[in-house]
Amino acid sequence: TGHAIYHDNVVLAGKTGTAEIKQSQSDTTGTELGWFTVMTTDEKQPILMTTVVEDVKNRGGSGYVVEHTKLPLDLYLSQVSD
Repeated sequence: TGHAIYHDNVVLAGKTGTAEIKQSQSDTTGTELGWFTVMTTDEKQPILMTTVVEDVKNRGGSGYVVEHTKLPLDLYLSQVSD
């Protein structure tokens, strides 16, 4: 899921997750909260970014969050690499 955030010029590590918010184990009408945390492994360019999006059920789960994290991370990385 996190591969969509790949960059040629920086090594990144990431973790995705989805939390189910429902009344019981058998509840099929609950919603989902998706999150994605990404960080660099380079101490010269330390970055840690966490994004959380409510209601990602049927929208791609944490993959939806990764896609929405890509643009701000791309913009930031383009500024620090200049």
